[in-house]
Amino acid sequence: MRYEFISFVITGLLLSGSAGIGQIPALATDISPILVGEIIPDINLTDHEGDSVSFYSILEGRKTIIVFYRGNWCPRCIRYLASEFAPNLSTIVQLGYQFLAICPDTPAYLMKTSTDSGLDLKCLLSDLNGNLIRSMGLGYKADTYSKYIDQTSEGTNADHIISATAVYIIGPDYKVIFNFITPGAVNSEERMQWDLLYPVLKAL
Repeated sequence: MRYEFISFVITGLLLSGSAGIGQIPALATDISPILVGEIIPDINLTDHEGDSVSFYSILEGRKTIIVFYRGNWCPRCIRYLASEFAPNLSTIVQLGYQFLAICPDTPAYLMKTSTDSGLDLKCLLSDLNGNLIRSMGLGYKADTYSKYIDQTSEGTNADHIISATAVYIIGPDYKVIFNFITPGAVNSEERMQWDLLYPVLKAL
Protein backbone atom coordinates (compact mmCIF):
# COMPACT_ATOMS: atom_id res chain seq x y z
CA MET A 1 0.00 0.00 0.00
CA ARG A 2 1.27 3.45 -0.87
CA TYR A 3 0.41 4.86 2.59
CA GLU A 4 2.33 2.09 4.34
CA PHE A 5 5.38 2.94 2.27
CA ILE A 6 5.07 6.66 3.05
CA SER A 7 4.69 5.93 6.76
CA PHE A 8 7.75 3.69 6.72
CA VAL A 9 9.91 6.29 4.99
CA ILE A 10 8.86 9.09 7.30
CA THR A 11 9.34 6.99 10.42
CA GLY A 12 12.77 5.97 9.22
CA LEU A 13 13.81 9.55 8.60
CA LEU A 14 12.74 10.63 12.08
CA LEU A 15 14.14 7.87 14.26
CA SER A 16 16.02 10.46 16.27
CA GLY A 17 12.87 10.69 18.40
CA SER A 18 11.90 13.40 20.83
CA ALA A 19 14.99 13.28 23.03
CA GLY A 20 16.26 16.74 23.89
CA ILE A 21 12.97 18.51 23.25
CA GLY A 22 13.90 21.08 25.90
CA GLN A 23 16.98 22.12 23.93
CA ILE A 24 16.54 24.61 21.10
CA PRO A 25 18.90 23.91 18.21
CA ALA A 26 20.37 26.55 15.96
CA LEU A 27 19.47 24.63 12.80
CA ALA A 28 16.15 23.24 11.60
CA THR A 29 17.89 20.03 10.60
CA ASP A 30 18.84 19.39 14.25
CA ILE A 31 15.30 19.29 15.68
CA SER A 32 13.96 16.27 17.58
CA PRO A 33 10.21 16.28 16.89
CA ILE A 34 7.38 14.40 18.53
CA LEU A 35 6.68 11.30 16.45
CA VAL A 36 3.80 9.01 15.53
CA GLY A 37 2.21 7.42 18.59
CA GLU A 38 3.22 10.17 21.00
CA ILE A 39 0.71 12.44 22.75
CA ILE A 40 0.95 16.14 21.94
CA PRO A 41 1.14 18.67 24.78
CA ASP A 42 -1.76 20.85 25.90
CA ILE A 43 -0.39 24.38 25.57
CA ASN A 44 -2.32 27.64 25.63
CA LEU A 45 -2.39 29.37 22.26
CA THR A 46 -3.86 32.69 21.10
CA ASP A 47 -6.69 32.94 18.60
CA HIS A 48 -7.21 35.66 16.00
CA GLU A 49 -9.21 37.73 18.49
CA GLY A 50 -6.36 37.74 20.99
CA ASP A 51 -7.96 35.29 23.43
CA SER A 52 -5.92 32.59 25.16
CA VAL A 53 -7.25 29.13 24.35
CA SER A 54 -6.24 25.63 25.37
CA PHE A 55 -4.88 23.56 22.50
CA TYR A 56 -6.90 20.55 23.63
CA SER A 57 -10.10 22.62 23.73
CA ILE A 58 -9.54 23.51 20.09
CA LEU A 59 -8.86 19.93 19.08
CA GLU A 60 -11.98 18.75 20.96
CA GLY A 61 -11.08 15.11 20.35
CA ARG A 62 -11.42 15.55 16.58
CA LYS A 63 -9.04 14.35 13.91
CA THR A 64 -7.01 17.44 13.09
CA ILE A 65 -4.50 18.44 10.44
CA ILE A 66 -1.95 20.93 11.75
CA VAL A 67 0.51 22.85 9.62
CA PHE A 68 3.39 24.50 11.46
CA TYR A 69 4.85 27.38 9.44
CA ARG A 70 7.36 30.14 10.06
CA GLY A 71 5.11 33.17 9.90
CA ASN A 72 3.59 35.80 7.65
CA TRP A 73 7.07 37.18 6.99
CA CYS A 74 7.86 34.01 5.01
CA PRO A 75 6.35 34.44 1.51
CA ARG A 76 7.01 30.81 0.59
CA CYS A 77 5.01 29.70 3.64
CA ILE A 78 2.07 31.86 2.62
CA ARG A 79 2.17 30.56 -0.95
CA TYR A 80 2.29 27.02 0.44
CA LEU A 81 -0.81 27.57 2.58
CA ALA A 82 -2.57 29.26 -0.33
CA SER A 83 -1.80 26.57 -2.90
CA GLU A 84 -2.02 23.33 -0.91
CA PHE A 85 -4.62 23.93 1.81
CA ALA A 86 -6.90 26.91 1.21
CA PRO A 87 -8.44 25.39 -1.96
CA ASN A 88 -8.97 22.06 -0.19
CA LEU A 89 -10.57 23.10 3.10
CA SER A 90 -14.01 21.83 2.11
CA THR A 91 -12.56 18.44 1.17
CA ILE A 92 -10.71 18.29 4.47
CA VAL A 93 -13.97 18.85 6.35
CA GLN A 94 -15.82 16.31 4.22
CA LEU A 95 -13.19 13.72 5.12
CA GLY A 96 -13.88 14.34 8.81
CA TYR A 97 -10.93 16.56 9.76
CA GLN A 98 -10.47 20.07 10.99
CA PHE A 99 -7.54 22.18 9.79
CA LEU A 100 -5.21 24.43 11.80
CA ALA A 101 -2.13 26.44 10.88
CA ILE A 102 0.15 27.62 13.70
CA CYS A 103 3.06 30.05 13.93
CA PRO A 104 4.47 32.62 16.43
CA ASP A 105 2.78 35.64 14.77
CA THR A 106 0.45 37.95 16.67
CA PRO A 107 -3.30 37.99 15.90
CA ALA A 108 -2.84 41.06 13.69
CA TYR A 109 -0.54 39.09 11.42
CA LEU A 110 -2.85 36.09 11.49
CA MET A 111 -5.42 38.39 9.91
CA LYS A 112 -2.92 39.34 7.24
CA THR A 113 -2.13 35.66 6.63
CA SER A 114 -5.84 34.95 6.25
CA THR A 115 -6.07 37.62 3.57
CA ASP A 116 -2.85 36.59 1.85
CA SER A 117 -3.53 32.83 1.87
CA GLY A 118 -7.31 32.59 1.62
CA LEU A 119 -7.55 30.56 4.84
CA ASP A 120 -10.41 31.18 7.25
CA LEU A 121 -9.24 33.07 10.34
CA LYS A 122 -10.65 30.30 12.53
CA CYS A 123 -7.96 28.00 11.10
CA LEU A 124 -5.11 30.24 12.27
CA LEU A 125 -3.56 30.25 15.75
CA SER A 126 -0.68 32.08 17.41
CA ASP A 127 2.02 30.36 19.46
CA LEU A 128 3.29 33.73 20.62
CA ASN A 129 6.15 32.64 22.86
CA GLY A 130 6.87 29.42 20.99
CA ASN A 131 5.86 27.13 23.86
CA LEU A 132 3.98 24.68 21.64
CA ILE A 133 6.70 24.69 19.00
CA ARG A 134 9.30 23.98 21.69
CA SER A 135 7.20 21.24 23.30
CA MET A 136 6.62 19.57 19.93
CA GLY A 137 10.38 19.50 19.37
CA LEU A 138 9.98 21.51 16.17
CA GLY A 139 11.56 24.78 17.23
CA TYR A 140 14.92 26.21 16.30
CA LYS A 141 16.57 29.60 16.75
CA ALA A 142 16.41 31.73 13.63
CA ASP A 143 18.37 34.83 14.60
CA THR A 144 19.15 35.38 10.92
CA TYR A 145 15.52 36.38 10.47
CA SER A 146 15.24 38.32 13.74
CA LYS A 147 14.12 41.53 12.01
CA TYR A 148 11.12 39.81 10.43
CA ILE A 149 10.30 37.67 13.47
CA ASP A 150 10.34 40.72 15.74
CA GLN A 151 7.94 42.46 13.38
CA THR A 152 5.32 39.74 13.00
CA SER A 153 5.54 38.61 16.64
CA GLU A 154 5.57 42.26 17.78
CA GLY A 155 8.44 41.44 20.12
CA THR A 156 6.74 38.52 21.90
CA ASN A 157 9.10 35.97 20.33
CA ALA A 158 12.26 37.40 21.89
CA ASP A 159 14.21 34.16 21.43
CA HIS A 160 13.43 34.08 17.70
CA ILE A 161 12.11 30.54 17.87
CA ILE A 162 10.33 29.36 14.74
CA SER A 163 9.13 25.97 13.59
CA ALA A 164 10.52 23.69 10.98
CA THR A 165 7.87 23.27 8.31
CA ALA A 166 5.71 20.32 9.33
CA VAL A 167 2.33 18.72 8.78
CA TYR A 168 0.85 16.70 11.63
CA ILE A 169 -2.35 14.70 11.86
CA ILE A 170 -3.63 14.29 15.40
CA GLY A 171 -6.15 11.61 16.39
CA PRO A 172 -9.12 11.95 18.77
CA ASP A 173 -6.92 10.73 21.66
CA TYR A 174 -4.42 13.58 21.06
CA LYS A 175 -1.87 11.16 19.67
CA VAL A 176 0.12 11.80 16.51
CA ILE A 177 -1.10 9.47 13.79
CA PHE A 178 0.93 10.95 10.93
CA ASN A 179 3.64 13.54 10.42
CA PHE A 180 5.64 14.88 7.53
CA ILE A 181 8.51 17.17 8.49
CA THR A 182 10.75 18.97 6.02
CA PRO A 183 13.32 20.90 8.10
CA GLY A 184 15.36 22.09 5.16
CA ALA A 185 12.44 22.95 2.88
CA VAL A 186 12.65 26.24 1.04
CA ASN A 187 10.17 26.05 -1.81
CA SER A 188 6.56 24.85 -1.60
CA GLU A 189 7.19 21.82 -3.78
CA GLU A 190 9.67 20.49 -1.19
CA ARG A 191 6.94 20.36 1.46
CA MET A 192 3.98 18.03 1.95
CA GLN A 193 1.81 18.35 -1.15
CA TRP A 194 -1.95 17.95 -1.26
CA ASP A 195 -1.68 15.16 -3.84
CA LEU A 196 0.31 13.17 -1.29
CA LEU A 197 -1.71 14.19 1.75
CA TYR A 198 -5.13 13.43 0.25
CA PRO A 199 -4.67 9.61 0.02
CA VAL A 200 -3.24 9.62 3.54
CA LEU A 201 -6.34 11.40 4.86
CA LYS A 202 -8.57 8.87 3.14
CA ALA A 203 -6.54 5.95 4.53
CA LEU A 204 -6.68 7.26 8.09
